[in-house]
Parts: sequence; structure tokens; C-alpha cells
Amino acid sequence: MATSVNFQVCSLESAAGAFQTAEACEKLRSELAAKCGFKPSAWNPRCHVVLHASSKSYEATVGAAGRTTLASALVKRAQGGIASRQIDVRSDVDDFLTAALPHELCHVLLADHSPALPLWCDEGMALQFDSLEKQQLHDRDLRRSLSSGRALPLASLLTLRQYPAAEDWPAFYGQSASVVRCLLQLGGPEKLLQFAELQQSRGVDAALRELYGLRNAGHLAEIWHDSLRGSSATPLQLAFSPPVPPADLDPANFLKLAEAR
Repeated sequence: MATSVNFQVCSLESAAGAFQTAEACEKLRSELAAKCGFKPSAWNPRCHVVLHASSKSYEATVGAAGRTTLASALVKRAQGGIASRQIDVRSDVDDFLTAALPHELCHVLLADHSPALPLWCDEGMALQFDSLEKQQLHDRDLRRSLSSGRALPLASLLTLRQYPAAEDWPAFYGQSASVVRCLLQLGGPEKLLQFAELQQSRGVDAALRELYGLRNAGHLAEIWHDSLRGSSATPLQLAFSPPVPPADLDPANFLKLAEAR
């Protein structure tokens, strides 16, 4: 077990793995928040991160979804705030710190910043921090859904309150990532999150007029489709690289080390 300012990490394999992941989480948290356009306050309670040494252990915790994922985030709310934050991740995958952790940590950050983001924004923003390979797969799924007619009308995507049927997940994730990328290009992350929040109280069209100067969702759809011509998926670049724990790291001093950084 390793405890830092905002995280408590449990490794089922080694203390070194717990220390390394706690430091990585602190660095990632700061960088992801900056990329999302806000500065988070200290987390209380800390985010509990469990490193699973096998797919069996991971699936036993997260359920059937664990068969197709490497990490999963869960935020529980209580009256007046957040009761718990947890990320379960498979540490038997060599690149889990860069392949899975940024996406799930982004979900936890967004849940802390905005209590009820629409699905397209929550998922679409987290997808920006996937690897280039994964983003290219989502881009492929998007283009297939557009050509086959399975893509949602943009106005429907922006007001979606529940995840679609499993057969429509490729279209949903591909569209969400692409629309978020388009809005980031139009106005940056702060305006994107303002729009996602404002649309829920004022409606999509009013929020688009106020923040982007666009007429309505149809006008945004035109701009979005134009952005797809000849473009390819490019992830937001993270400067983060996994830290290497010092050989003489004293667990008792780890919290002081994290606070100093």
C-alpha cells in the first residue's frame, strides 16, 4: 500500500509497484486537469487505486466489462460531495500506466469538476487521452457508422442520457471522441466544459449560440462534418512518462515526497 496526497494505491504484487503508481497518478492528475482546463482541489477522500495482478482478479472486481477493458473507474456520490473514488487496473499489462490509466483518471477528474456531464462529453474527453492506436480505431468505427447510417444525429448524441445498445457502442464512442475534438479546436477545453454544463440548463441550441456563436446543433453538425474531411485522429499529447521509484525509497517518507512535488 502506498499513500500520496490524492491517492491510495494497493498493489497485489509489490510495494515498489504501489509507490510507482501513486507517483504516476499524482503527475497524471495534474497534467490531465491542465489539459481539461481546470485546477482540481485536493481529493478527500483519496482515490483508491487497485492494481490487479491478473485478468481473473480484475474481472472478479469489475464484472463482465472486465473481459474487454484494462481499467475501470467508479465514483460514488453522497449528499454534498463525493463519497468514494476508485480505479481498478490490470497491472499485468506492461503499458497500463500509459494505455489505460489516463482515460480512467480523466473520468474521475471530470466527475469531481462537473457533477453531471453529458455522456458524449465525459466519454469523448477521456478518449482524447487514449493511445494513438486506440483513437485511430475509434476514428475507423466513426467513419464506418457514418457510411452505414448507424451514426446518431448530432442533436441526439448531445442529449443522450443513457448509453446506447451494445451494437451501437462503436458509433457512440467514435462520434463522442470526434465531436469533442472538433469543439476543442473551436474553443478549447474550458469552453467545451462550459458548453456541456450549460446545454443541460439552457438547451443545446442556446448554449451553442451563447458560447460558440453558432445558430444551432445543425450548424455545429455542418462544421463537424467539414472537420472530418481528410482528418485523422490525433490524441492530446501527454508529457507524462512513468516514474522510476528510487531503490532506497522509504515508505514512511512517501507522503512527504509526494507533497513536495
